[in-house]
Amino acid sequence: MKKFNFLILLAIILFASCSDSEKKSNELMRSGYEKYEEGKHEEALEFYNQAIEIWGENWSAYNNRALIYRASGELEKALADLDKAAELENFDEKMVYENRADLKYDMQNFSASLVDYNKLIINDNTNSNYYANRGDCFRNLGDLDKAFADYNKTVELDSTNYIAIYQRGKIRLKKQDITSAIKDYDKALKIKEDDDIYVARGIAYGIMIDYPKSISDFDKAIEINPENADAYYNRAISKGFSDVEYGAFNICNDLYEATKLNHRDATALFERNCKKKYKFED
Repeated sequence: MKKFNFLILLAIILFASCSDSEKKSNELMRSGYEKYEEGKHEEALEFYNQAIEIWGENWSAYNNRALIYRASGELEKALADLDKAAELENFDEKMVYENRADLKYDMQNFSASLVDYNKLIINDNTNSNYYANRGDCFRNLGDLDKAFADYNKTVELDSTNYIAIYQRGKIRLKKQDITSAIKDYDKALKIKEDDDIYVARGIAYGIMIDYPKSISDFDKAIEINPENADAYYNRAISKGFSDVEYGAFNICNDLYEATKLNHRDATALFERNCKKKYKFED
């Protein structure tokens, strides 16, 4: 979901107040970081293991080791390390809470992720990304009103966050505020031309029974991403309802393209209405 933050130790080993074990641990931390930068994750992991073994209070070693675990898909181990880092003295709350919130989101534990984003917002209520990410948590938990409020706050703090504008538009669409949803999609597309946003706006135009605009948006989505199954499927639906005669084969061809991309609804329609009528070549 988001970029993981890790601590880079450059000068900390020079601090005279550090004990010998702390200094050695931090030296190993730096070596681990260098190996990580070289893409040698296993070697980096070993350095972090040694850093923790020498000085078990090194919260940054736990934080950085969690990065390696996360990259290798060992999410439970990564979470255990971040939990441990958060228990240690003088840990960087911003770094550890951000990493843990993002990791919990990846694990689809949205309620737990929400807890950490709440902590982050209490400490910094001007960070637009915190509100955007918390909005994603609320959205996945089905609390659309709170998600909407967080996306609003995100846009208030950062008017260029097209994803937050897009997600706000999707919520408006669900609440049947079609006109406002389209306005949000318009704003988002002025910032970034994105195939999923074109699909969303195309669906909204379809609900408004404006099929020429709907089909045009699906065309643009496919131009940007020829593997967008939703675009092919929804274009087929809009063509079917349009006053323009596109022809059954043309519509079936869209369903076929969506079927090749494993769109479940398209597959059912294609099997029922097209497969026996036309032959398509892979």
